[in-house]
Amino acid sequence: MRSVILLDVDGVIVEPRAYQGCIPQTVALWARSQGLSLRREDLPTLEDVHTFEASGVHDVWDITAICCALVFHQSRKTEALIPAAGSLVDYRKTAIMLAPAVARGAHPPLVVLDAYRTLVSEHAGDLQVLEELLSESRDVYRCKTTAWFQNLLLGSHLFETTYGIPAAFAADTPLLEREDEVLIRAEKVEALRSLAREGKASVGVYTARPSAAPLDENTLRAYSPEAEVAMRMAGMSDFPLVGMGMVEWLAERKTKHAAELTKPHFTHAIAALLRALYPQADLPALLEEAFEISWNLRPLEESRLAEALREGLRIYVCEDTLAGLQPFTRWIERFECSRLPAPQLHSLGVATSDDKRKALQTLTSEVHPDINSALESIFAHLGGDLVSPKA
Repeated sequence: MRSVILLDVDGVIVEPRAYQGCIPQTVALWARSQGLSLRREDLPTLEDVHTFEASGVHDVWDITAICCALVFHQSRKTEALIPAAGSLVDYRKTAIMLAPAVARGAHPPLVVLDAYRTLVSEHAGDLQVLEELLSESRDVYRCKTTAWFQNLLLGSHLFETTYGIPAAFAADTPLLEREDEVLIRAEKVEALRSLAREGKASVGVYTARPSAAPLDENTLRAYSPEAEVAMRMAGMSDFPLVGMGMVEWLAERKTKHAAELTKPHFTHAIAALLRALYPQADLPALLEEAFEISWNLRPLEESRLAEALREGLRIYVCEDTLAGLQPFTRWIERFECSRLPAPQLHSLGVATSDDKRKALQTLTSEVHPDINSALESIFAHLGGDLVSPKA
C-alpha cells in the first residue's frame, strides 16, 4: 500500500492574512475609482470571505471581483449610498446563494454575471462595468481589480517585474511576506520530510495560489511565485508543488480556461497526486498526463498511476475548503467502471470558522482546528506517530 499526503497552502500551511486584507482594500480602491464612498462596515469582512470559501468560492481574485460587482449594483439601487445602519451589501447572502452552482462546477464570477445580465439588461453602461469586473477575474492583464489586488499584494517593484506592466499606484512594502502567518509547526514539516525520505509516504502541496510556471520561458514574467513564497516561509521549499501558475501554463497549451482545470476540477488534483508520487519526473510531462487522464484522453490503465493503484493507494487530503476535497471524491466515483482498484481516500478538513467547518462536514467527519492536529491524525493512522515529534 502506497500513501500520499497532499496539503493545501492557504488556511492550512499558512494563514493568508495578506490575501484577506487585500480584498477589502481593493474593493475600497475600486469603489473610489467609480466615485463611490464606502464606510468600513460596507467592506467585506473576514467572516464574509470565510463564507465565500465555505461555499466553494476559494479564489481571492474571484471574491474581490464579485464583491466589487455587488457594491456597484447595490449603489445603483440605493439613492442614499450610505444607509442609516448596517452594511450596504450583504456579501454573505450572495456567497451562500452561489454554493449550489459552484458545487456543479460553475465558475463563480460568471454565475454572478449571468444573474446581472438579466437584472440590468436595460442599462448597457452598467452591464459593461459588470462584464469588465467579472468576465476575466483571473487575468491580471484584463481585470483591473485583479491587477490592483496584485499591486497591493506584491508591492510596486515585484508587480512590475512579474507582470511587465506599470504599477497602478505606489506600494513599497509587499503585504505577502509581512502579513501571512505560518500555521504548520516546524516539527511537523520535519516529520513529513522524514516520512518521504524513509519511503513511508509521498508528500505534495496542492494550491490555487499563483505560482511559477513549470518551465523558464519568456512568459514566465506573467507568473507570480506566491505559492513558492509561502513554501519558503514554512520551510517547505523542497516539497513537490502544483500551484496555479503550473495549471495556467497547461491551460494555455490546451486552449482551455484555467478555471476549467483548477480545483475543484480533476486535472489539478491528479497533477498534484502525480507530482507527489513522482517528484523527480519531468513536470510538464506530469501535467500533460494529468490533463489526459482527467479529460479521458488516456486510459488510466496506461498511466503512471496504474502501478500505484495496483499496489494499493491511500490518499490523505488536508484542505480548508470543499474545492480541494471534491475532485478526489468525484474522481474515485469513476472507478466503478475501471478494472483498477479505487484508492482509499481520507479527507481531512482544517477550519476554525463555523461556516467553513459546517461546509467541510458535508464531505468529511474529520475536521480539525489546524493542520498540526490533522497531521497527528494521519501519522497515527500510518503508524508514523513515532516520527512525529511532540511540540
